[in-house]
Amino acid sequence: MKIIISTILLIVLCTVVIAAISEGTAKFPPIQQRLGVSRISNYQPKLNVPTINQFVPLQATYELKNYGVGRGGASNYAPRGSARVRSVMTYGYPVTQISVKAKDLPTSAEAKGQFEAWLVDDETNYRLSLGTFNTQTGGVADLRYVADMYVNEYDYVEVTFEPLQDTDTEPGPLVLYGRIAPQQGNEPIRYSTKTNSAFR
Repeated sequence: MKIIISTILLIVLCTVVIAAISEGTAKFPPIQQRLGVSRISNYQPKLNVPTINQFVPLQATYELKNYGVGRGGASNYAPRGSARVRSVMTYGYPVTQISVKAKDLPTSAEAKGQFEAWLVDDETNYRLSLGTFNTQTGGVADLRYVADMYVNEYDYVEVTFEPLQDTDTEPGPLVLYGRIAPQQGNEPIRYSTKTNSAFR
């Protein structure tokens, strides 16, 4: 008798569930699906790959003269710049992208010269030229450098002033500089302030 009652209850329950599903009143919870690694916010494909990705502020080694009074008092032009250093050693195929930006430098027409960006190894004093660039109105410039290499051995980004017809491989007067932070927790090396009289 108990078996018959249990069977009847099971049949009734199954009938109710099937009817609810067919009418659309019963819904199953949606199944979370992964739609590729780009959809996973915490996925880092280069987690164990040597990587440099730093914003390096560049400070000037000189000051421009006061050009008058601006809003709120005297307003000096402040030569400045920045460098974005991205370098990745991806399974034997290194890639480096460096972007150097500058503002309020003397224009190349005024200074009758050009500027050159460098990566500097502090230990050996080796300099890798990233190329030359000219500044436009407002002392604005933008230099891009791309290479198949990994630049973890370099410590500084520097910008120097060079003549237009530059045949000397040595760098000219230092204009801007910034330190690339050590990659392994090394103590930063104190950078000696250098004076520059190129624009005075």
